[in-house]
Amino acid sequence: MKDSYKEIVRSVPNSDCAFKYIELGRGVSLSSWDKEKNRLLFVLEGKLKLSIAEGSFRFLQKGSFVLLSKGEAFKGTGMQPDSRVVIFLFNRVDTVWTSTKIKKLLDASDKKAGKPHEPLSIVRPLEMFLKLIVLYTEEKDIDKSFYANKESELLSLLYTFYSSEELGRMFYPLLHTNLDFKSFVEANYLKVESASELADLAGCSLVTLNRKFKEYFQDTAYQWIIKNKMVLILKRLQTPSGSLSEIAKEFGFYSGSELNRFCQRQFGTSALKLRKQAIGKKPVRKM
Repeated sequence: MKDSYKEIVRSVPNSDCAFKYIELGRGVSLSSWDKEKNRLLFVLEGKLKLSIAEGSFRFLQKGSFVLLSKGEAFKGTGMQPDSRVVIFLFNRVDTVWTSTKIKKLLDASDKKAGKPHEPLSIVRPLEMFLKLIVLYTEEKDIDKSFYANKESELLSLLYTFYSSEELGRMFYPLLHTNLDFKSFVEANYLKVESASELADLAGCSLVTLNRKFKEYFQDTAYQWIIKNKMVLILKRLQTPSGSLSEIAKEFGFYSGSELNRFCQRQFGTSALKLRKQAIGKKPVRKM
């Protein structure tokens, strides 16, 4: 395999993820790929020299893997004639790891990143998964939809077989911004009347806010706020306690009339009618 290069790419449908299987000879470098994504680089065979910005480098041995965050430029060069690598490209982990799990990882790592590009060893279950990925990529007849669950499977394996401290320190560059932004949105979206107000509260432009919403929630800030307010308002109206004016204040409206206008636009009827409909559907207890 000396002086050779082979690359197979399999994208995950309806996702920003992809798997790459690469074989490269001694002195051959990995081809460049999308720096707008995070990358997990797994060395199955051989040895790689990973050259990173500012002249630093480290060697990755067989049976190790490392995280390269978005925007990081690097060059991976084969140091042996038979190096084999699997690369997982992705944007987010919170599609699989919940906020509770992410907080657990951050707490276990003392909310500090580990040494930059510190590798972890590939445990046996993960090795078997990666070898199967290699087999799958080489089968041309496998439908792409087959890969739809492989992202979740990989991240679930990592969470199961590595300690919270190991994962917390490796993934810290992704996790702390992820959790902070989601927590900020969930804590403040009911306090504002518009996406622009939320952007002001976050100290960023509306363009930047929408970019983050697209990344974390796959929606614009306005649409996400409206959808979530609708769910909570409808649930609240289905409870008998509190007047409409009190409920309106809970959701940042100035009056019950303003809440009514919101419900008229989004549900096609008034808040009062929604409440009456909900109460009317409740079964009457027989004496």
